[in-house]
Amino acid sequence: MGVVCAKLGDNKKSKELFLNSLDLNIQHEPIVYYNLIEFYFSLNDKDNAIKIINEALKHHSHNPLILSYLGRYYFENNEYDRAKEVFYDAIKNGSQELMTYLYLSTLECDVYENPTEDLISILKDGLSKYPNSGALINNYAYCQILAGNLAEAQTLLNKFETTENVFLNATIGLLKIREGLIDEGRRLYNKAAMIAKNDKNLFAKVNQKKYLELAKYFLQSGKTKEAIRLLQKGLKFKAKEKYFENRLKLLLNEWRESA
Repeated sequence: MGVVCAKLGDNKKSKELFLNSLDLNIQHEPIVYYNLIEFYFSLNDKDNAIKIINEALKHHSHNPLILSYLGRYYFENNEYDRAKEVFYDAIKNGSQELMTYLYLSTLECDVYENPTEDLISILKDGLSKYPNSGALINNYAYCQILAGNLAEAQTLLNKFETTENVFLNATIGLLKIREGLIDEGRRLYNKAAMIAKNDKNLFAKVNQKKYLELAKYFLQSGKTKEAIRLLQKGLKFKAKEKYFENRLKLLLNEWRESA
């Protein structure tokens, strides 16, 4: 009933029902914890979410879904090293949740830019379970681009019938930049930003990523002045997640130290 009330928007009643279920959960059934954790995340109430996650882990320390919720909590608190460790632990314990694949690919590709063979294998396995997940196909293609497998990425991206999507346009934009088609890459990132314009945080992240990738291209081309200008423009955008901002700062600092 708590799930039904939550879907109907009655959060007060839903919370009451979920907490009653928790009080009655003397067998510590995982589904009771799942529902309450998901409920708190839906309200962006991370403080209560982590309380329930920790309580659940006392009874289900190797449960892959609860571990994935813990990884999500760390991710949303910008604790990326801890999030990465927990998501790999969830995979090791048999996680087959779409959430696990999406967060792990975001961590390795966006935060660390580390598209390892292990990650590619994990995402390939994820796609066998979720072959129609546009988000996972996009993330897998993104991973392949970072790994230098541009043809494989293009094959994956050809599966999409529409490009009216923020993340898809950004991924194709990255592909074009890696292919040396700078104007087309910039255009696609700009299109992604326009689609995201009503989401201030996403709009900022798209622009941060655009300037980061363009700056890297110009640095590699020996056009340092233009690259620095782009890094500085990227840093004007502020998002809740700090990974693109951190990489912009890192590149800028590396240039300053070498200048």
